[in-house]
Amino acid sequence: MRSLLDPVELSKTGDMDTETLRRYGHQIVDWIVGYLDGIGDYPVLSRVTPGDVQRRLPGQAPQRPETMDAILADIHRLVIPGITHWNAGSFMGYFGLTSSGPSILAEMFDATFNVTRMLWRTSPAATELEQVTLRWLRQMLGLPDSLFGMLHHNSAILHALVAAREALGSLQISRLGMADVGRSLVCVSMHRKRHMPRLIKRRLCWDWA
Repeated sequence: MRSLLDPVELSKTGDMDTETLRRYGHQIVDWIVGYLDGIGDYPVLSRVTPGDVQRRLPGQAPQRPETMDAILADIHRLVIPGITHWNAGSFMGYFGLTSSGPSILAEMFDATFNVTRMLWRTSPAATELEQVTLRWLRQMLGLPDSLFGMLHHNSAILHALVAAREALGSLQISRLGMADVGRSLVCVSMHRKRHMPRLIKRRLCWDWA
């Protein structure tokens, strides 16, 4: 069986060989470093108006591949003007900084391994590394040993609400289902995420305040 990175096989899929990946990888890392070094030169908040970026893009998909130099030039010309620079030192909104130097390098490993952490079997190292790392975090925060953590994205809100619902022992939803549950009330602060009311009403059939 031919290697997935065999030049003949790559030519059939449009992928690149490892030497090309190495060359472009160095070029892109150099570009990233230059961007981070000069991030203070950009306005923190993008100054484009709705539709500006779309109007600058071609109406049809390209028919031929472009060089990396052309791609990076397009990023400067088309993408950068429409970016809100979350890494900028003056950016104070939404969320904290999540793309430090180590995390950028870690993303390269994540993309290389292409791990999907659905089950232990799909990637044992990913599952167990996550458990150990979160155990370290629990220890650093001084939380009790009885707590167990998992990494979540926006689904964490749903899981927290479901756990709160199950803590109401009188409902017994996991055993009896939701047919006769009736309405309940969830209180959230004015700083809650925008999609929480929709999530509460559609997924949990509760009211919110």
